[in-house]
Amino acid sequence: MGKHSLVMVIGVTGKYCSGKNVVSCILTEHGFTEIDVDKIGHQVLENQARQVIRTFGSRILDQAGKIDRKKLAKIVFKSKKQRIRLEHILHPLMKTRIQNIIKKNNENYVINAALLFQMQLHGFCDFIIYIKAPFWVRVNRALSRDKLSIWNILRRFFSQFQIFTKLKLPGVDIYYEYNKESIQKLEKRILGILKQRHRGEG
Repeated sequence: MGKHSLVMVIGVTGKYCSGKNVVSCILTEHGFTEIDVDKIGHQVLENQARQVIRTFGSRILDQAGKIDRKKLAKIVFKSKKQRIRLEHILHPLMKTRIQNIIKKNNENYVINAALLFQMQLHGFCDFIIYIKAPFWVRVNRALSRDKLSIWNILRRFFSQFQIFTKLKLPGVDIYYEYNKESIQKLEKRILGILKQRHRGEG
């Protein structure tokens, strides 16, 4: 879709706490509309609550009988099999919703997604910005932002390590950016990519 559409669609991906949200914010400040795949996942999870509860049981519920996302996350990050079961329920619906958003609106989009390739969302994109950051920088961000224990953080890191190491990069333009300096320097490099792409299309 991306290369032949009237709008520009950029995919932003990278591992947990690498800085995807920062890059997405930079792009939204320069005219792009963000498609936050995590938020769409939360919406689809609510819509598919019955099926998810049937699959994982009452152990994922809070006292009000609703899905507790933290309890569910602990289960799926501990077990690859359980993660795949959840993904089979949610990912197809999430992908359809994202595709419909892009089709219905003549806007420039940034798709913010850790699982961009795994969900096959790169097929919607003109190009990808892959964000990297040093390991301990990511750990410190996770500790300060998400208030998780070091063991839960490392479990998430390992889960994504399995995903990204098995990734076969598709035939799409990918720009690798290291998020280890100031936001101002990162923004300058991101805007440089946009200028380069605009020159190529001109």
